[in-house]
Amino acid sequence: MPNLQWVRIGECSCTIVQYENENWNKLFNGKEFFEHDLTTNIKINLYKDSVLSRLIYNGFENEETNYLKSVLNLEDIFIDVGANVGLFSIIASNIVGPKGKVICFEPSPTTFLRLDENIKLNNYLKKCKIICTFSIL
Repeated sequence: MPNLQWVRIGECSCTIVQYENENWNKLFNGKEFFEHDLTTNIKINLYKDSVLSRLIYNGFENEETNYLKSVLNLEDIFIDVGANVGLFSIIASNIVGPKGKVICFEPSPTTFLRLDENIKLNNYLKKCKIICTFSIL
């Protein structure tokens, strides 16, 4: 949960979170998702109904992604369990290259489809051997 901060404007109290929600919603231009550049050569779709998407937009997991970039090498194998929309999978795919492998698992069917969209958005189906799976329990 975000730490709520209250701002008093005259007789009206409103939260910074409410202001951030309005700005967040404007990014979508009436759509359910928008394409966001993580780096100059990595894109990710961010979804209006996803708290994780908002966190990614605000630089979520920067330390973890920097660590991933420092330890992964060309032709490595990376396994992403609970891949969600694919933040780490697409970063890893960019690093390991066409002879590397990224194996990602996502059990939620809706989130799996978003993971698949992000893999396709970056053309990593051709670049890497990515195995995605979900469970219908």
